[in-house]
Amino acid sequence: MAAKRIILTEPIAELFLNHITKAFSEIEPSSPFDELTGYGSLCTLKVAEELENLINQSVEADAKVLVGGKRNGAFIEPTKLTSIQRGCSAFEEELSGPFAVVFTIPDETATIELANDTPFGFGGSVYTSDEARGRRVVE
Repeated sequence: MAAKRIILTEPIAELFLNHITKAFSEIEPSSPFDELTGYGSLCTLKVAEELENLINQSVEADAKVLVGGKRNGAFIEPTKLTSIQRGCSAFEEELSGPFAVVFTIPDETATIELANDTPFGFGGSVYTSDEARGRRVVE
């Protein structure tokens, strides 16, 4: 799954962020022809440079790099940003590449509002151990 916006409620955020930081920091770049590829390069150097610029612009707008963010040629480390504010290009745009923004939201209502606050809607997922809550949120 290539989720670009990850929305967490506060009770699970710290645990999730610790796990994702560890997992993403252990992924190694390699050839897409290698059976054990961690991640490959972007399709062109220009695309990698554009994503790097977007990451840098987001950081200048007070976003925080949770993990990744460095470019080496056409490779960009899998990157997760937090503290994204409305108006920041990482908030407003659908990005291509190994990149996602992570939002920590106080409650279910605010989570639903944020999930619906995008012109993009290619897909979404809700993960919860409470099936009734999951159905309610999806609806």
